[in-house]
Amino acid sequence: MEQQYGKKIPKSLRLLYRFHNGQSPGSSTCGMFGGTHYYDTLVNVALCPLSNLLEVTHVIHTRLASIVAAEFPSPHYNAYNYQMTTSERSIYRPPPDFPDVSLEDCVTFAVSANAISKVFCLGPDEYSNKGGAVYVNSEDFRTFTPCHPYVTDTSRCYLFDWLDEYMNRLEEGVYTYQPLDLTDPMRRYQHARHHPLREPYIISLFPQKPLYNRSNPASMEPPNYGSTVSVSRGVELVACPAFIPDRSDPIRRNFFWSYSIRMRLLRNHNSRPIELNKCQLLSRHWTIYEPPTFDSLDTGGRFQQVDGEAVVGHFPILSTEYSQPDDESDARWPFAYQSCVNASSQPGYFRGHVDFVPGLKTSPSGVPFDASLSQFTLGVPDFVY
Repeated sequence: MEQQYGKKIPKSLRLLYRFHNGQSPGSSTCGMFGGTHYYDTLVNVALCPLSNLLEVTHVIHTRLASIVAAEFPSPHYNAYNYQMTTSERSIYRPPPDFPDVSLEDCVTFAVSANAISKVFCLGPDEYSNKGGAVYVNSEDFRTFTPCHPYVTDTSRCYLFDWLDEYMNRLEEGVYTYQPLDLTDPMRRYQHARHHPLREPYIISLFPQKPLYNRSNPASMEPPNYGSTVSVSRGVELVACPAFIPDRSDPIRRNFFWSYSIRMRLLRNHNSRPIELNKCQLLSRHWTIYEPPTFDSLDTGGRFQQVDGEAVVGHFPILSTEYSQPDDESDARWPFAYQSCVNASSQPGYFRGHVDFVPGLKTSPSGVPFDASLSQFTLGVPDFVY
């Protein structure tokens, strides 16, 4: 295989494939490296099968060559040698000491199963005594950015540090195995077409618990990149944001997040009035903050206010009859939805409140009230999946 494609598989990747041969295309609805789903978008990343590892890499490089050649049509430009520069990465995260790597030298080891929209690549061993770094693509495949912090410890391996953190998040319940939301007609059609006999599940990258960077200085209060929980008059709102690297573009200063918001009316919470057994959502009010960029004249950053009726076109009804206060792991909550937001800088934040009416909007049984949504961070965590 290496002779056929003229490319060597990095040592750390060879070791990974001793434990798992990869996932056959279409053999599972659940990719090993998880994914996200929002609107009509589904990303589900699987470990490439060893048998066609370099074939997939060749396909990715061919695609990159056509994309870059279209953007840089100069006959003197070699698309295969398009490199990630420190200046490009500096917009994306604090500039680490990662060496510039030619995409031609990287090996693609994980790719979204439903469409080639998200790929993880591993750099060659000779660029670092800690093994090759793990990279993920931007929206237009123009850049690939490191998925983990730079370390100086020469005994560490980048790939296994990245995998170890992922396993820790799975064990701690940050990422969970959840049924796929098929409320969107297109997503329901795609699943029925490719997996008609399977109940759809996915390792969801929407963090179900608070998530802090392990590399934060002890003197600083670290931002929470994971979930937040708030309860108002018995209405519980859980927000779970996820940074989406494959929809972001650090060169053009575009950062993209998807978020999941779950809501229910708790039966046994002391903030719920005894007469409140049912309520219906009326409207939402969000405040989104973007910090100032290094060349911005607006030193206070930018605020965006979003007000509107319903959420994703729905006026959900919450009832204590459907509340499950004793099972926090149950993924089938009374109502959950996913949406997305983008910003030109990070880390910012997202917060707000939702208006409810006791009873139904057509037959209210009390005065409308608001339920707060706790602030969550719109930022790039130190490990990206």
